[in-house]
Amino acid sequence: QFCHRTIYYRRYIDDIFFIFNGNQDELLQLLSEMDTYIPGIKLTWQYSTDSIDFLDLTIKKSPEGIVSFQGYSKPISTFQHLPPHSCHPPATIRGYIKGELIRVCSINTSLDDRGTACLLLFQRLRQRGY
Repeated sequence: QFCHRTIYYRRYIDDIFFIFNGNQDELLQLLSEMDTYIPGIKLTWQYSTDSIDFLDLTIKKSPEGIVSFQGYSKPISTFQHLPPHSCHPPATIRGYIKGELIRVCSINTSLDDRGTACLLLFQRLRQRGY
């Protein structure tokens, strides 16, 4: 019944992200129906017309309809980066830092957000002994 209103739908393990083109009553009805698909499993939902957190992203839609992305960390995250003096080979340590920098730059749409995220990563790595 609501397939024609679902513009985008993706699932990653037990997380679902979809874009729905309808009013709030229709969305709530769809969510209620989706809750009955698998008996014994209760789904939890968050929805918004302008910003939502999904996995490691905050996805935003401006009033003009422009979509942007920003890195997101759950409030319980302790940022336990790989310790610099672990028994990992030096190339693994370098690759880890390079990979984190690439990830930070690829998930942030705004150059300002990229700079802020890189600075935060640098500070967190310093706290871990780098």
